[in-house]
Amino acid sequence: MEPFSGSITEQIASGLWRWTAPHTEWEPNATPDSPADWEQHVGSVLYETSEHTVFFDRYYYLIRDEFWRWADQHVAARRTFVLTTIGWHKRSRPAFVERYGASTSRAKNQLPRGVESFVVKIVQRGSQQAS
Repeated sequence: MEPFSGSITEQIASGLWRWTAPHTEWEPNATPDSPADWEQHVGSVLYETSEHTVFFDRYYYLIRDEFWRWADQHVAARRTFVLTTIGWHKRSRPAFVERYGASTSRAKNQLPRGVESFVVKIVQRGSQQAS
């Protein structure tokens, strides 16, 4: 059973969930390799421990009440973080910060045990390897 309508959700491991949902700004005929060229369903991840809940690149779909009920169950009374892997994935971060009083990606020195922040070098198409 999916936790909220329109999502595709899977528990990857104990305490680790990934879901995808249709992005409201997706363009079906975007020019290939343009900034608008991405998959219709975008992914988000939730990691929970006994003390913390961490949302990565969180995105909630239009059925917000269903999503929030699902997320609230995972947050419970845990300290919550909302982390972003790339700048334009800030998407619905303010809603999570407001609802859960969550810390954000800027709190790198306060990340829960088991969560690390590191920079990934991007390889441009056509290049041989990252430098």
